[in-house]
Amino acid sequence: MPGSISAKGLFKAFPTPKGPLPVIEDLSLDIADGEFVALIGPSGCGKSTFLDILAGFERPDRGSLAVDGQPIVGPSRKRILIPQQTSVFPWQSARRNLTFVQDGVTEEEKKRLSLDYVNLVGLEGFDQTYPHQLSGGMLKRLELARALIVKPDILLMDEPFGPLDALTRIRLHAELLQILSVERHTTLLVTHDVHEALYLADRIVVFTPRPARIQCIVDVPFQHPRALVGGDIVRLKARILVELGLSPDGSFDRSKRPASGG
Repeated sequence: MPGSISAKGLFKAFPTPKGPLPVIEDLSLDIADGEFVALIGPSGCGKSTFLDILAGFERPDRGSLAVDGQPIVGPSRKRILIPQQTSVFPWQSARRNLTFVQDGVTEEEKKRLSLDYVNLVGLEGFDQTYPHQLSGGMLKRLELARALIVKPDILLMDEPFGPLDALTRIRLHAELLQILSVERHTTLLVTHDVHEALYLADRIVVFTPRPARIQCIVDVPFQHPRALVGGDIVRLKARILVELGLSPDGSFDRSKRPASGG
């Protein structure tokens, strides 16, 4: 499955009463097909805007952005974004949420695929259940199934696990990795959780404060499943915290705060 991404010199600003507000500045990044990349940085630095540009919902003011060598000119079913807030249809059952997004197949095939993906994300027996009857973790499973069923090349996730409790997040992290081992997608995850990034990603891109530039890129050279307690991975976490302007114990360290770009 293709899905390589190449961003070169991206710049994006939004209009304000006081003039243009730069959000992304001179951002260049290459991502290989099938790679899992986590994006981490201060709140409001431009991470979500970068995902919106990748999804085709926003256009950069300058620079180039391509997938498999082809410029991104708008939204595409090949690049699916899972936003922070739930986007499932509350008036549709779990199965109908999945059949609704399928095109070009028969009704019988839609039903078969919907059941397959309900089972894939661990919602067996809940295909006729409505969103308001599902827990937060189950809703995230449904959103993941709805994104995957259209078979995108690229999966974009904007803090999808943020509202969940710690135990549910741990379960969903493991399930996501299992799914991605079966269905290979290039994946970008925006998160503020260094632990989450280290557990899931092949590489972690640390952004500066707004406007977003790349502070550093950290390789995560550990095989899955990962136990985040060994000395090497603990030192890697400490390095990322320092890049984010924190002490290795997670407290604020003003002396090591990244320089703000604006």
